[in-house]
Amino acid sequence: MDSIEYVVNNSDDVKINKNNICSLINIIENSHYNHWSQKNNIFNHFEEKEIIIFAFILESMNFCFWPNYNWKIIYEGKEYFGSDTLLFTLLNAVTNGTIKLNVNDLHNLSKKDFYSFMNNNNQYPVLMEERYNLFKETINIIYSNNDFWNELYSIQSDLDLEQYIVDKFNSFIDISNYKGKSIVFNKRCRLLIADLFYISKTIHNNIKHINNIMGCADYSLPRYFREIEIFEYSNKLTKIIDEEIELQHNSSYEIEIRVATLYVLELMKKELSKKNIIVSSIELDNILWNISRTCKSTKPHHTISIYY
Repeated sequence: MDSIEYVVNNSDDVKINKNNICSLINIIENSHYNHWSQKNNIFNHFEEKEIIIFAFILESMNFCFWPNYNWKIIYEGKEYFGSDTLLFTLLNAVTNGTIKLNVNDLHNLSKKDFYSFMNNNNQYPVLMEERYNLFKETINIIYSNNDFWNELYSIQSDLDLEQYIVDKFNSFIDISNYKGKSIVFNKRCRLLIADLFYISKTIHNNIKHINNIMGCADYSLPRYFREIEIFEYSNKLTKIIDEEIELQHNSSYEIEIRVATLYVLELMKKELSKKNIIVSSIELDNILWNISRTCKSTKPHHTISIYY
């Protein structure tokens, strides 16, 4: 929190209107967290290690879907968009036998086959080459580490799990520098930690909770927070975003927006605890993310990135 508060206190272009946070508290009180793995009990017929591999490859590619909502999928009669498209595209490829959830087969998966199962109605998500490279990198690291399962199953805390993932998988590292301070985001890493906690009984029993992990600074919540006037941008930043000029990764604009998102989550978590509502930052993030998707926001997104 020290580095997060440093950015908030020294922010030039993003301010937080704390008074408007209260309007969200009542909504959160009546909301519930459901992890995606609980949808339709989709993993009933999978072994634990298979589900873990699924989570690793899912989160290796789970970024930036807003520029191409033509990439969508119909799964069991329902149409899905955005990150849900990735989830059900992967699930569909597994259930129809296109890919198998073992590292040997995934290690040998060709680029052509990868592109084939990611193709929905002749559409691909943006940054497709980057997704392929991150998918292969993630699988190759697991494939080449004979001690992977012993190491993973020996971890005893959520913070140790975060450290393990970023130590072993460089592509999950998400750190920025702001006025001389290192700011740790690790967005996809934290999504993966939540996945592992909810889908693996072994990891769940080992680490007990995910209360020490902060939220996931992405591009949806800032848009929503701006819509409901929790976020207030400088005239310069407002003009840039409203004109849909892409913010560069690691720019001060991007860092201030992402940090403000994490800070609001912590403020809300504190207020909820006063009402005896205990929720982790990641769970709260997910609840708000789902709420934001129902909001007909007029505010544009602000970046294209592999980090979120």
